Amino acid sequence: MRNFIALLLFLFNFLLSGCGGGGIPTSTTATPTVTPTTPVPLPIIGFNYAEIELQRLANAISSIREVASAGKLIQQTQLDLAAKRHLDYLFKNSLNTNGSFLYSIQENGQWGGHYESVLNLGFSGSTPQARADNTGYIGVVNELAVFGAKSELECVTSLANSAYHITHILSPFEDMGVSFSSGNGGDSVCIVLLGVATSRPGVFVASNQYVVYPARNQINVAPIFYNQAERPNPAPDLLIAGHPVFISFYNLENKSLSSKDVVIHAFKLESNSGSQIPVRILTYPDVQSSGITLVSDRNVPAPGYVVALPTQPLLSNSTYKVKVSAAIAGNPVTQEWTFTTGSVN
Repeated sequence: MRNFIALLLFLFNFLLSGCGGGGIPTSTTATPTVTPTTPVPLPIIGFNYAEIELQRLANAISSIREVASAGKLIQQTQLDLAAKRHLDYLFKNSLNTNGSFLYSIQENGQWGGHYESVLNLGFSGSTPQARADNTGYIGVVNELAVFGAKSELECVTSLANSAYHITHILSPFEDMGVSFSSGNGGDSVCIVLLGVATSRPGVFVASNQYVVYPARNQINVAPIFYNQAERPNPAPDLLIAGHPVFISFYNLENKSLSSKDVVIHAFKLESNSGSQIPVRILTYPDVQSSGITLVSDRNVPAPGYVVALPTQPLLSNSTYKVKVSAAIAGNPVTQEWTFTTGSVN
């Protein structure tokens, strides 16, 4: 387990100095909202928020984890506080509607939506990690942010229909804190902090089990991915794409993986009729291939995560089959599952 935490800390130092976002333990990029389908409100799962918006926000994120069998999340009031302080900072300094700030890289290598300046009102730490540290949280954190969502549920829908952010939601991180303000119409802010405490191992699926998304037999999956709305954009050359397909090779047997431990043999997406859907296979740098084309992408958080990005929108109300084969730490892995899209989002 210490190996997993050590890997997280290594990735934190490496990615923060490199691109300032996208690693398991550091902040992902800020994401503006898209026009999604509205998720079905969910029952209370185990969070205790006085504000109904925060309760729904936490429930909806936890539901994604439940559907994907990625394990339960634990509410941490320290992370709630860190998320609330950052949200207040953005509003106090009128930065929540300043697109040129939110979506530009700041001096510490982070996107503006995750950065705080000591010169501004309500400063609570220049990075998500510093803000969590300042609340007394002992562990590694990752911050997700969505701007302009019409509701807390629309925020979660934007995070779920993504190439990079979904990898963080479905990571072994098990602690969570949230904050949301609808603001004045289109100036809303949604902050989600995920963490793994140094005293706990994180949460892993059983050996020979793998977290995938869309989940096995999931229905009403949004067929269109508005990739231009995710920061950084995983496919700048595409106006829109199909819903990304994700698999994590981390489990109790493989708690930490290096790039040389992951060899991808195939990652196919097929329609119900068996026709191949063209996909780009996004992987962490230096992940290996046995012949198929991989796109090295430093915004993929870790070697054990792979994202297949359909280069065209998926059809609505259609069933798709995913076929993945790989060698993980020298052992063969084969996974197949299906999901069904809903109406056009």
